[in-house]
Amino acid sequence: MNPSNASSLLFIGASGLIGSLVTPALMKAGFSVSTAGRRGLSVGDAPGIAVDLRDSTNLARAMQGVATVALVPDVPDMEAIGLNAVNAAKTAGVRRLLWFSSFGAKPDNQARFSRRHPVIDEAVRDSGIPYTILRPSFLMQNFTFFYGDIIRTTGTIFLPLGDARVSHLDLCRQRSARPAPFDSFYKGIHTGTFIFEIWG
Repeated sequence: MNPSNASSLLFIGASGLIGSLVTPALMKAGFSVSTAGRRGLSVGDAPGIAVDLRDSTNLARAMQGVATVALVPDVPDMEAIGLNAVNAAKTAGVRRLLWFSSFGAKPDNQARFSRRHPVIDEAVRDSGIPYTILRPSFLMQNFTFFYGDIIRTTGTIFLPLGDARVSHLDLCRQRSARPAPFDSFYKGIHTGTFIFEIWG
């Protein structure tokens, strides 16, 4: 990518739920998006780059000339991959980090993702790179993406929430423009550091 291109963005983890919905919206908004992963899968019209996410040297090479790195590592060792990505971004001279954390992220949270995300939160904050951290609540798209088969089979919605009252965020609320969380991202894309808690 052209190092002078402020719209260049490398999306790590773009083949998952969030990335598959957000990547087309980013491209429509004028970003030059590439996706990175072990298999080098493309997402929509965004070309894919095969890269070992567990090798920070390899990652830094893929990030050369990239203005923004977006990170959604939905894998068992997400902490290691997240830390590798932050270190690689520092080496490559990336100008901005976009990290999808989770609502209520803290080490003692009973939710697995929210308990593990603070490690990457801290690395992003300490990186010295301007950043946007998005902390979305539960996503409405989870009902079809993760729970669809159970709902169709049993006619019942089971969620690991006890009797908690939770607002769900619709990623496609602004399908004609851009997914809802990226309203916050665009506000912080140019300068400064931002952490946005986002709920429906």
